Amino acid sequence: METPRFNEQKTLTQINQEYPNLTTNGWAYYSRMDNKEIRGEDITTRPREFEAICDFLNQNINHTKTINTHAGSYYYKHVVEDAINHYISNGMFIAAALACNYKMKRLSGPNSQFATSKKSWAPFEKYKEGIRGGPRLDDKERLN
Repeated sequence: METPRFNEQKTLTQINQEYPNLTTNGWAYYSRMDNKEIRGEDITTRPREFEAICDFLNQNINHTKTINTHAGSYYYKHVVEDAINHYISNGMFIAAALACNYKMKRLSGPNSQFATSKKSWAPFEKYKEGIRGGPRLDDKERLN
């Protein structure tokens, strides 16, 4: 059952404060092999990426009451990359989904699942051969 989209979107700063273990790679976690922490960069370094993902989600993906177990954040990050033609990271997809108020289930490792409508994703689920997505939105040389 689909539910209406929420209007109140959280900021990247709010998400960073609420979820300090969320990095650009996803959730910080410990390696099974050597028990070392694995984490990416600070999510606040990619504001354009965050906004582009939020825009896509708000315009295209309906909220549901139940978690979509069809796939996780890493799968859907690739779907969004193809749709917006830009590279995005797993952690920035998670941050944007949280900001857009999708209910989350954290998985082991860096990934999550969200209460998103599988039907809403269907038109965007196509795979291209070769390189996925496109250029990064927050490359330093692009910001100057």
